[in-house]
Amino acid sequence: MVLTDQVYSIDWKGILLLFGPFDLANPLVRPGDIPLLADYFIQQQAERDQKVAPELTSEALDFMQTYPWPSNVRQMHRLMEQVMLSLDGDRITADAIKAHLQEAA
Repeated sequence: MVLTDQVYSIDWKGILLLFGPFDLANPLVRPGDIPLLADYFIQQQAERDQKVAPELTSEALDFMQTYPWPSNVRQMHRLMEQVMLSLDGDRITADAIKAHLQEAA
């Protein structure tokens, strides 16, 4: 096998396959997966927007790990996109996440 200098884009579903058995039609969010998934979604959106990825505060991460995520991984993905699009600064806070969840409700 020959390795090249090509850069490959990884779809989030590919990342999810690394975590074990998932029903890809309805992938559920497991609390232990949240830090890695959130970071992946933040990095992905930052690349699309050609911006520096913001920091996810520890309070935001704690909140995300206790939130039930009733609509699965896609809900988290959309939430991270929305939060980043409206972000004013370089940190994602728990308040910003809660505000977007309330808007979606």
